[in-house]
Amino acid sequence: MTYKEQLQHPKWQRKRLKALEKDNFTCTLCGDTETTLHVHHKEYKGKAWEADDDMLETHCEHCHLLVEEFKTIENRPNEKLKRVIKLTSDNNVEFIILIAVFYYEERNVDMYYFFDYYPKSKKLEYQYICNSTFLNELISKING
Repeated sequence: MTYKEQLQHPKWQRKRLKALEKDNFTCTLCGDTETTLHVHHKEYKGKAWEADDDMLETHCEHCHLLVEEFKTIENRPNEKLKRVIKLTSDNNVEFIILIAVFYYEERNVDMYYFFDYYPKSKKLEYQYICNSTFLNELISKING
């Protein structure tokens, strides 16, 4: 059975609904409740519905794409995605700025990855990375 077929299976549909209910039908990364929601497997083991409940998270389609895309950019086992900040949630705009906040254990610092997400084409483009010190300095200069 292909993975796509597994996602159509009634056992996965029940498991998926349980995960969505656990997270109150809310993206666990950005808090979005209006955008299409996906159930993300933090780890794959066996059939889709055999995943432990704590290995499933609800993500909006933007955050899910970001999580999947980031895995292809680089493999960094010492960092953890803490949250995602959306600067707009209106899908009618040309692009949405997503800021992924990662915590680096080895340096004990948050890093901010900036992405442009284009809703019409569902493309994600990496733009910039900075640490919290730089971001705080920038915000302080903007606020004068």
